[in-house]
Amino acid sequence: MEKNNIIKLSVSAAVLVLAAILLINNLGKAGSQPDSRYFIDLATQELHVGDAGLVPPTMELGGAEWDYEGMGTAGSVVEAMIFGCGGTHDKVKFKSVQDIQDKGAKLGFVRRLTPIAAEVANTEEPTAEQIMQMGQAPYVHASPEGKTWYSELSPDGRKLASDFSGLDCTPEQVFVMLP
Repeated sequence: MEKNNIIKLSVSAAVLVLAAILLINNLGKAGSQPDSRYFIDLATQELHVGDAGLVPPTMELGGAEWDYEGMGTAGSVVEAMIFGCGGTHDKVKFKSVQDIQDKGAKLGFVRRLTPIAAEVANTEEPTAEQIMQMGQAPYVHASPEGKTWYSELSPDGRKLASDFSGLDCTPEQVFVMLP
């Protein structure tokens, strides 16, 4: 009986490690993901369109060093999560933060990978140990100014990801805008 439990536990652990490896190997790669995403430079509040494979925070789209309160310094360019209304914003492209507001959409929040998750995502062949260190919440969220960062699974992180106030549509019609 004990032997069966050990076998079941070993198989379960192997499946979890394999799933984590597949997840990391597919971070930022083509497939069902979009080709590009919106990014914002926290230092200048300039909006950029970048390759979906970029790992935020980055300096590949310009930017400078940014102090991420408790997470050290890194590039100031992070992913911009822009909310729009289905039907109204389907084909809209944005050129600036002001353009987002002028067209009735909303820069809801910004996000980046945690330092550990960014390191793993930038590793060509991450080890199982590195993948496990990423944890269940590899992203952190902040308001568009990028001052205070919250785990994506924390109450504050979830609140940022679901604040659709200011949009002229129901929550069911809201979606994240892509370039």
